Amino acid sequence: MKCPKCEHEQKYKEGMTCLNCNYRFAINPKEKGNLNDYKMKLRIEQVSQSGQVYFTPRQLYALYRGKFKKNDALAMLVFGAIVISIFFAFGSPEGAIVAGIGFTIAILYENFKKSWLSEQDFLATFNHWYTRSELAKEVKQVVLQPELTQLPPDNHEKDIYDYGVEAIIVTDQDVYVDLFVKNNYHTQYKALIISKHFYPAYLTPRLKQLLQEKPDLPLFFIHDATLEGLQTMTQFRNHAGLATEGHPCIDLGLTPAHFNQLKPLKKLLKGTDDNHAPLDYLQHHHFTSIFNKYVVERAEQQALLSEEELSVIEADDLSDRILMIDLIADDFG
Repeated sequence: MKCPKCEHEQKYKEGMTCLNCNYRFAINPKEKGNLNDYKMKLRIEQVSQSGQVYFTPRQLYALYRGKFKKNDALAMLVFGAIVISIFFAFGSPEGAIVAGIGFTIAILYENFKKSWLSEQDFLATFNHWYTRSELAKEVKQVVLQPELTQLPPDNHEKDIYDYGVEAIIVTDQDVYVDLFVKNNYHTQYKALIISKHFYPAYLTPRLKQLLQEKPDLPLFFIHDATLEGLQTMTQFRNHAGLATEGHPCIDLGLTPAHFNQLKPLKKLLKGTDDNHAPLDYLQHHHFTSIFNKYVVERAEQQALLSEEELSVIEADDLSDRILMIDLIADDFG
């Protein structure tokens, strides 16, 4: 075991307290397969980009699952092919066979030596680590629950009201609003961000005002790939008291088809309900890619095209291309 605090290498039989710095290990590696305190620390640094990005525990899980050792196996395969070729070149087919068998066993072992934790087990393990590890107090970027219940202090009001709203982003889960706002998407994309439950409540008056004053203001909907999530746009548009008629409404997904068509996302669904995939399997760079393409580019096109021309383009793009361009080659690494 490697200590996440001082990086001292310690044998499991030497106990769950670091002999060098007295760090108390929270995760028993004998019970949690390929997860331990040190790897938890590494994954948190990766998902938060060294503390620069807010994340949810499920985003951490998706990153953990995406760190499959396929690159190690590929390197071993290439090296093995070179060694076998050398044996053949020097007239030793027996040596080539032995080397081939050895590398095959090594690659299989590398791929299957430790099982992955299920999502439920991983999230429980993260919660255990987060409530027990002394390093957890250094993790300031995790989003565990909705917290934007009150209007921010006066020094933050400018961010909420004066950046010039050019879009409205609607999510299906309140916690996604916190994730997006804490990552500063509202100012980056000049968007009012709210959930379909009208959370945070203090933004509802501003939302209604914007819908009435800006009839061409676009609404973007982004949600879980669930039956409930897929109804987000309809539920929001049909809510009494909202003047959404005539406003461009663009559903950014997710849908079950996105997960089934994209290998990095599909493997997260193994053993689960194929019609239930959470939005926060996506990482920070996925969200920025999506919003850059469909929020920023639309704002640029809006200055050049009529709403009718935009509608035709969006109908073509969103049916086949949404997320595909941004995620098709991505492996969460």
